[in-house]
Amino acid sequence: MSVAAFFDVDGTTTKTTILDPLIWYHRAHDSKFRFALFALGLFLRVPYYLAVDRRSRARCNVVFYRRYAGLSAADLRQWHQHTFADNLQRDGTCTGDIDGPAIADARKAELIRSLCEKHGINAALSFAYGNSLGDAPMLECVGQPVAVNADSRLRRLADRRGWPQVRWRT
Repeated sequence: MSVAAFFDVDGTTTKTTILDPLIWYHRAHDSKFRFALFALGLFLRVPYYLAVDRRSRARCNVVFYRRYAGLSAADLRQWHQHTFADNLQRDGTCTGDIDGPAIADARKAELIRSLCEKHGINAALSFAYGNSLGDAPMLECVGQPVAVNADSRLRRLADRRGWPQVRWRT
């Protein structure tokens, strides 16, 4: 059997979050005034996003990605190099919906278990790296979980479970 390593991306292998690409896009494409309005609107929604995130990271992703609705697909493709290609309509605009279940929370663990079964990977010997409590199901489904740059809730869980904790810097 093989061994694998599974990584969360935002906040674990990069310093970015799901907010950053949208902010970068608007900063590059909006006038200063329109960007200020966008940023203010985003800032005012932060408490809502945090509340949704505390309940479910997957739900937070669904709610947040709705902010892409109506943006030019061509500009997004150029700016984000096809990152959002699976989230586009035929007419070339973003719907703000994600295709299928959000890859967060328990869905990450389901996908890892499926990959392990399909490719003969020994999950008990494999590694997973995550930074937030939403990554806990992913970390729990492998034998070698590692909390990376963990938020306070994941730090507490890692302490209780005896998981290694590391700080990665760029």
